[in-house]
Amino acid sequence: MKLRSIGIAVLAYALAAASALLAASNPQDREGLFAETAVIIVGAQAPALNGADISALSLAASHDGRLTAIPMQVDEVRDGEHVFAWVSPKGREKGLHDRDVDNGRLDADDEIVFMARDLGPRAEPVQETGAAKAVELSVTDPASGRTAYAYLLLNSKLPRCQHDYVKMDISGERLHIETERYQFSQQADLGYFDELRVRTANGNFTPDLVVRNQTPGVLKVKVIGLTGEVDFYDLIRGETIATKDGPVRALWRAAGGADFGVFRIKGQGGTEQHYYFNRMDQPVMMDIPFDFNSVLSSFVIRGTVVLDPKVLPLTYYDVSHRQGVILDGVPDSPDGPLIGRDARDWCVGSGRGMSVYYIVHFPDEWKKTLKQVSFVDDGPGRSEGGSQFGDMVDLLTRGLHQYMVRFYIVPHEFKWGDEKNIEDMAGDKLQVSCAEVP
Repeated sequence: MKLRSIGIAVLAYALAAASALLAASNPQDREGLFAETAVIIVGAQAPALNGADISALSLAASHDGRLTAIPMQVDEVRDGEHVFAWVSPKGREKGLHDRDVDNGRLDADDEIVFMARDLGPRAEPVQETGAAKAVELSVTDPASGRTAYAYLLLNSKLPRCQHDYVKMDISGERLHIETERYQFSQQADLGYFDELRVRTANGNFTPDLVVRNQTPGVLKVKVIGLTGEVDFYDLIRGETIATKDGPVRALWRAAGGADFGVFRIKGQGGTEQHYYFNRMDQPVMMDIPFDFNSVLSSFVIRGTVVLDPKVLPLTYYDVSHRQGVILDGVPDSPDGPLIGRDARDWCVGSGRGMSVYYIVHFPDEWKKTLKQVSFVDDGPGRSEGGSQFGDMVDLLTRGLHQYMVRFYIVPHEFKWGDEKNIEDMAGDKLQVSCAEVP
């Protein structure tokens, strides 16, 4: 399987469970508008600006009674793939691009990205910006009915926003991400982080929180009855094939494969990780060359990260364990470290004024059989978080598969019901409409 395939969901939880001690909430956060959501619209939703020079576009919202520029970016899309700033030769072989066919002009499939937290009230008049054209973006929370606004401007005289929410660097064969709320580092040829720090209330980053990060798995081969244990973090390798930094979203694309040695099992795939200041998305793509159950009788995966409870004690929650479990290095369940035996859709780690929500969007055909079981506090003196996906042998059939791992870092102590304020858990999505301003 692919470099960032099996282990990716686990590593995302690791980052989720570890993060705490966040800077104070932005005063512009608005209840009922999913303020932590990254809003993505496509050029087809703003036809008045199709064909416009992307470098001449800016986004503004009304704050303190006047329009000011807010962070935004346009990610070009070509043939269904993002257009990156840098693409390797292998990336080009896979059909990736560093240039669109429209010569830097907005077209119907290009993505305009901004944060809902930067929206403001409706603004009039927009003509004062001097823009040649303006499109009003209205964003509505269907649950509360509340609406907020932003204005997409062409050739505006307003100064462009210079604030970057996320910064990416690849140096020393490592990928580094730093945002306003977290930073982590990993080997560029692996699909997991081995260093994680979060920003404290005084504005400083904590020491590294990760003691160990791994994904053990057990394979049983048919006919010969051979059983083997593998660690995908040691086994799976790949390489960075495309990158694009941006003020709101950084894109990092990798490709690779796994070779299971004596089992003679190979697979390929990839991941395109999206980083925001408060959130990370990891769409994982697997290219399976055959049906796994043709050679394996079972294939059980567990992922785990060992955290340092001295650096960051916090309380872990999931759907099936509503009381919470303190991650203090002491087992809390009578039958070992297994907490929550039912499948869950999300979990949250909370403490010291912040919460981290974690969710995996699996394909529908996987949901019927796949169990996500959470582990915490495995052994004295250490805290462990992770997931056991269960037996995946019948799920990994020949062809392309994709699933999404996502987490949010939210500057509030978790209380039951708060998950309804997270777009992915609320059951509704923000509704965006666009109208050209006369």
